[in-house]
Amino acid sequence: MRLSLHRRVIVGLTLLVVGAPPARAQGVFVTDFHSTTASFYDLTATGHLRRGTTSNVQIVKDLIDLVPFDQIKTSTGGVTISNKSNGRTSAGKGFIQFSLFVSSTQSLGSTVTIDVGLLDHFKFTVLREGLISNVTFTPDPATVSAGTAIVINGAGSDFGTPAFTTLPCHTVTMGTTSATAFSATATRSVTCANSGPYGFSVNGTGTNDAPIYATGSHQIGFSLVSYKALPPPPPPCQSVPGIGSPVVTSPTSGQRFEFAQGTTSPQSLTVRWNLLTNSNQAAPNSEFIVVITRTDATTTLKAEKTLITAVTAKDSSLVVGTSRTRNFLLPGAYQLSIRARNCGDFGPIAISTFQLTFRQ
Repeated sequence: MRLSLHRRVIVGLTLLVVGAPPARAQGVFVTDFHSTTASFYDLTATGHLRRGTTSNVQIVKDLIDLVPFDQIKTSTGGVTISNKSNGRTSAGKGFIQFSLFVSSTQSLGSTVTIDVGLLDHFKFTVLREGLISNVTFTPDPATVSAGTAIVINGAGSDFGTPAFTTLPCHTVTMGTTSATAFSATATRSVTCANSGPYGFSVNGTGTNDAPIYATGSHQIGFSLVSYKALPPPPPPCQSVPGIGSPVVTSPTSGQRFEFAQGTTSPQSLTVRWNLLTNSNQAAPNSEFIVVITRTDATTTLKAEKTLITAVTAKDSSLVVGTSRTRNFLLPGAYQLSIRARNCGDFGPIAISTFQLTFRQ
């Protein structure tokens, strides 16, 4: 069945509107990997293109959809136009659109001119690509507490001079940068909450740098996940009236530890005691004052060349728990003195003496 001229016009207009791009003001719209939202430029302004990237370019202007495709071209080397199409926006404005590939070797700051017919010429400046392939954090923030420095490493292509946007609650120091990598160190303030995430993006700050670095999947934001929760503060110390002396389980007083002739010195040994004192009371916060003193004669030390500077050299420390491991020179005679750290007071001392000797 033949359509009347009037009906053919109505059908043609319907085909232009159905599936057409949304209403847009006249201008140039560029979309690349950094976002699904187009960057807008006035018709007479100079737009931006990332090198090494295929961008979608749409030009909205009255009657521009009537220009034949063979009159949409560029004379710039290293730039390729493909996938040309045209039509009307939902507001009835004419448009053309096409894919525009800029070679990764295109000179930074160079101008790409797209000629559309004989009268329209649209200019673009070539910028760095700024493509991020991945961002990593070392160590993983979830495994450390506040104040731990986190090294942030980024990898990708065609970086210039990257800088982070403000990272809340963190001090950031940029590290080394190359065309394919960047690094920074971020340290969180201890006054900030463990929960995040703490987000940032990476922006280019150098001449002809990509204004926003992004991944190929349009990701421009990155974040440090929540930090490890700090352990609760220890309970206040409450002294135990009449607390007794610790019960030493090893070494027992007078015990000898014999080693084969030629055994290297020093040797590791662990001294142990019970959590409860001889009055069946626990030390507050399981804290003990442990003193280990070497007691053998100076002449013996010189003969064995143990190089101890004083026969009364002491190893004193606060120990939380019921054991203390240290290295002992041999041969040698030692005394272990231990008492509960009873908050501001100290409980009675338990003493155990022992020796480390060579087997005869």
